[in-house]
Amino acid sequence: MHDKKVEEEILSLFNNEKTKKEGFTLLVNHFKKSIYFQIRRIVISHENTDDVVQEVFIKCWNKLNTFNGKSKLSTWIYRVAYNEAIQWIRKNKKEHHLNISEIQIR
Repeated sequence: MHDKKVEEEILSLFNNEKTKKEGFTLLVNHFKKSIYFQIRRIVISHENTDDVVQEVFIKCWNKLNTFNGKSKLSTWIYRVAYNEAIQWIRKNKKEHHLNISEIQIR
């Protein structure tokens, strides 16, 4: 469960250049476990999941300033994670013997 208060704190810290790293650290610590398991259901392999999780947080670092607040921060991050997982599968479909059409969102 992601608390609105924590999400507001993350955004407040991240949007201040002096506390940006602290905000990002809070974001990673708050979301890393749930993002890992969301991606793991799609990518399957632990090693590949770790790679995708890293890409998600890199994308968050680079794009969080574009978050417009029309949804919850958690919704935005989960969408980034889902998109990165699907992108990984497309890039690695020969390795990953799972057809994208077989993936079901739970």
